[in-house]
This record gives sequence, C-alpha cells and structure tokens, in this order.
Amino acid sequence: MRYLAVMVFALAGWQCAAQAPKVPGLDCKPKFIALYQAGPSWSKLEQYTPEHLDYLRAQLKKGTFVAVGPFLGGEKAALVILNVADAKEADALVQQDPFVANQVVTFTTHQWAHCRAESAASAK
Repeated sequence: MRYLAVMVFALAGWQCAAQAPKVPGLDCKPKFIALYQAGPSWSKLEQYTPEHLDYLRAQLKKGTFVAVGPFLGGEKAALVILNVADAKEADALVQQDPFVANQVVTFTTHQWAHCRAESAASAK
C-alpha cells in the first residue's frame, strides 16, 4: 500500500513530463501506446485480419511493438505498446497497420511510463 501511495504521488507530480517518473523500487522507461477503437469500416474486420496479424507479428519480431492485444468483454478496442523514440514514429508505424490504413479501426497515441520492479528490470 505504501508503494502505491508513493507511485500515485510521483505520477501526480510527473503530469506531462517527457521522461518517465523516478519512483523508489521501480524502473520506469518511456514508451508509447496506441489505443485502437472500432472505425467506420469495422464491418471489414475479417477481410483485413490476416494482413493485420502479419503486420503485428513483424513489428513484434522487430521489437518496435512490445505487446499487442484486444480488450476482452466485447469491447471493440485494442492496445499496442510501442518501443519508439517519439510520437511521430509511433503514429507512422500505427498508420501502416492494415486495420488503420483501411479504417477498420481509428487510433490515438499516448506517451506512457512502463514501470517494473527494479529486480524484474535488471533480470532482463
């Protein structure tokens, strides 16, 4: 509970900083996330799924995408975590996704702090 309070206060003070917060016991690195939402061509989901999955696999293999996946529970949304230098690069990569290029989904990108326990971070 104490670490949660420290993290909440640290993140509240961080607000819009361009770097990850310094939190005792955590190793935080800046990343970007893309939030996908159903787009105007959602009905073409099945048509573009094979190309979309190929694109995701390629980006995961390159390391530019760290993790990807849909939200569960019937939401028409997904999350992509990107390992890129800036928002421009994140947007450019996401725009190449066949789901985005064909308006199956729309997206927004956000800078995000990926925080892990220091012991977990040093193990990798």
